[in-house]
Amino acid sequence: MNAIDLLKEDHRRVETLFAQFRENENGTNGALFKKIRDELLTHAHIEEKVFYPDLLKRGKKDLKAIVREGLEEHGQVKKLLSELDKMTPRNKAFNPKLKVVVEDVEHHVEEEEGDMFDMAEDQLTESRLETLGAEMETEKARFQKRMGIKPSREPQIKKGVLDTVMETTKDLVTGAFLASDESKPSARKTGKGNGSGEKRSSGSGNGGGRSSRSSTGAKNQRSRTKASSSARGSARGR
Repeated sequence: MNAIDLLKEDHRRVETLFAQFRENENGTNGALFKKIRDELLTHAHIEEKVFYPDLLKRGKKDLKAIVREGLEEHGQVKKLLSELDKMTPRNKAFNPKLKVVVEDVEHHVEEEEGDMFDMAEDQLTESRLETLGAEMETEKARFQKRMGIKPSREPQIKKGVLDTVMETTKDLVTGAFLASDESKPSARKTGKGNGSGEKRSSGSGNGGGRSSRSSTGAKNQRSRTKASSSARGSARGR
């Protein structure tokens, strides 16, 4: 996977966890914190181990500057995570400190996706980004195994969001079938009314009425034949 796509996938996963925290900002968030911590530590590790060093080596001055800023931000977030690790979720300072982590990371993500990633795509080849992506996937698996972190490869989708997506999809499919059923009789009506009428009017000047006259003639011929048969039957009876 492309390095930038992999990192953005991490960002989306963490954003989902942050949304869960905001929904329960005044509640107990001990278990949620552990998920956030594991995701952030893993993400920071593969960036610092693989991605950032390559950008510092191959990037231009502007890219190197924003990478160094990113490293400083990583240090601040890690410090807060370490402090939270030593606190109980019931501590009154726990949620406010976790909120600071959320805000710091959101700022970090904004700078990465708004500036750093664009610069990296401009200054590194697509092939190099693919290579970095593969290296980061390998390093992520190694780090998570060493730290006892359960891998989470796909961005998590909250149940409410998933239900909404499924309901929308169901409505779209149902609507498509209904539209298809309604269009069938409509097409037949159109064929009898507009389409046939247009053909008769357009052909009326060039013998378009031959079809109508031919049909009438056939009916008359059948009537004459039937009458003749009846007459012969009566004659034999006499």
